Amino acid sequence: MRLFIYMRIFRSINQFGIVIFFLIIFALGACNKLDSENSIAKTPEFYSDLQKAWLDDPYCNPPCWQGITPGFSTKEEALEVLNNIDYLEISSQSEHYNFGAIEWDWKLIYKYDRGGRFFYSLEDELVYAIEPSLIIEIQLNELIERYGEPSYIKINYHELHSEDSEGWYTFRIIWIEDGISIIGAPDNDIMVVDEDFRVLTLTFFTPTLEGYHMYDSLNINEYPWKGYGNIDMYLGGTD
Repeated sequence: MRLFIYMRIFRSINQFGIVIFFLIIFALGACNKLDSENSIAKTPEFYSDLQKAWLDDPYCNPPCWQGITPGFSTKEEALEVLNNIDYLEISSQSEHYNFGAIEWDWKLIYKYDRGGRFFYSLEDELVYAIEPSLIIEIQLNELIERYGEPSYIKINYHELHSEDSEGWYTFRIIWIEDGISIIGAPDNDIMVVDEDFRVLTLTFFTPTLEGYHMYDSLNINEYPWKGYGNIDMYLGGTD
């Protein structure tokens, strides 16, 4: 009799253990599925597609980015858009003399990467520029194919305070009517702007010359776009 009772207890424990085992397997499977879905949404490839979308398949046309439009969207409207995007997180907010800035980070799988920022006027709280960061390589010819010839090129020389080191140039290329501005660098030491010119930063601004100068108030060394070539053709040298 006692042996029979022990056997029933053992069988019950085994049945209970089997149930617990399958419950654990089911729970782990659900977690793995969620982790897989989240990982897909947070891989560098995902952000590469997102960052390239404004060029290849835009959610809205520049200067609009993800539903935020410089010159029209308010600070609160822009914040609402960003807060509804689950793969980014607001990282900082600051106010200065006459403008404010709000920054966000991309949520990657194991870390956060800088996502970008937007600027707004303290007077009316209208957004006047958006700077989504780039973690992918874009070349100038891609923008020209999509948006046509730029309006201006801005060339600045940055001098180093050292006799042993040379300074460097930065090139900003501007599409006024589309509200797009980029900064980039050539692929070689020769100061040439060509179709392989690499885009390093991207800005969307209110699409007027005044709107651009609200973002970049130093309106010096701006030249009408003449096409690809050596920077001497802009700085007063020969074509």
